[in-house]
Amino acid sequence: MTEVDTRREATASIRGYFYQLDATLLEVLSDTDDRVFKIEGIEDIDSYSDATIEYSQVKYYEGQSLTPSILREPLFKLFHHYSGLPATERASRRYKLYGHFKDVKVDIAPLSADAFKQTMAYEERPKEDGKTIRIKKSMLDGLATDDELINGFCNVFKFQESEQFDAQKIKVITHVRKLASVGVLEAEGLHYPRLLKIVSDLAVEKNHEKRVLTKHTLIESFKQSRVIFDRWLLREKGDESYAREIRRLHFTSLNTGGVVRVFAIAVDAAEDPDALAEIMITVAKKWSSSKSKRVPDKDRYAPYLLFRGASIATIESAKRRAYAQGLIFVDGYPFKGAEFDLASIRTDQTETTPIALRVLENVVHLEEVLGSRSRKQHVVYDFFVESPMDLDADVRTISIPIASLGMITKII
Repeated sequence: MTEVDTRREATASIRGYFYQLDATLLEVLSDTDDRVFKIEGIEDIDSYSDATIEYSQVKYYEGQSLTPSILREPLFKLFHHYSGLPATERASRRYKLYGHFKDVKVDIAPLSADAFKQTMAYEERPKEDGKTIRIKKSMLDGLATDDELINGFCNVFKFQESEQFDAQKIKVITHVRKLASVGVLEAEGLHYPRLLKIVSDLAVEKNHEKRVLTKHTLIESFKQSRVIFDRWLLREKGDESYAREIRRLHFTSLNTGGVVRVFAIAVDAAEDPDALAEIMITVAKKWSSSKSKRVPDKDRYAPYLLFRGASIATIESAKRRAYAQGLIFVDGYPFKGAEFDLASIRTDQTETTPIALRVLENVVHLEEVLGSRSRKQHVVYDFFVESPMDLDADVRTISIPIASLGMITKII
């Protein structure tokens, strides 16, 4: 067996480092107040809301108890920052010690002024003339403090006892699963490592102004991870297997009637109009209620379709071919020579007006539709060959790499 000098073993330090990364992810992913987080700012995690700023220290001592001697230094550091603020700013500040310990042997929930002063007190035991003498001291010695200042700090400080290393990691992955709408294997093997890299890169960023993070930023990273994963699937699996997997991941979990779907398909400017017409008919057949007699008018649905990159002439040719085959659709132009009209593209589907598809001409029109969308959930399926679409609208977008247009009918 290899010998190890436990005094120099770095395992505890490494676990502490990753514990802090997980604590940061958990704090950000569970945010409900649209806060902005700064990594390694004043403290390990600083969070900013409209009303308050909270400074959090993260500690992980799996084999050590939380005693006054362990608590003293981190607690003093937080207090020292508080005491250095102008009195007018103190009420808007919050301080937190977030940590896991073998056990907790101090009563600091909530923290009282007496408990604070006792924690700050310690003894020095120098030797004089061969004898050990005891000298009582306090971390507060030499500071201009009073009970009002200490009470003020105690009112804005909290101790949050956290979970063991693996339990906290599971919590993070649970949040990832929920927010990314994925299974445990994808959350743990794909999204979680990417989030760790994002936070660790921020922690070592030299420019402190760039060490900021929001929940929205992390959620956006899920899309990038998803694209990378789907590109890998496309490369490693055959067309049939890839199509089945993408269909399972993205087209089986959403209620058809309760979701407004947008199919945005990147095509070559010179694409064959017959191929586009076939896709129009397939999308309408699979994802429209136009042929159903039992769906009430209020629950009917017809998807949007955009051929991104196609010329106007190609789109017009595809529409003529699809219309000739009996497809009933709207395109946002109520009459020849009209301007694009939102009310027209949103014409209700009814049993007597069986609109099966809403055909958009360009990305600008798509963003108009999404910018004034209803409260229903909208999902954009972005089929691309080279690069995903970059939408200004804040809407759920699922970017799906494809090798050819023929793959789309297999997927949907």
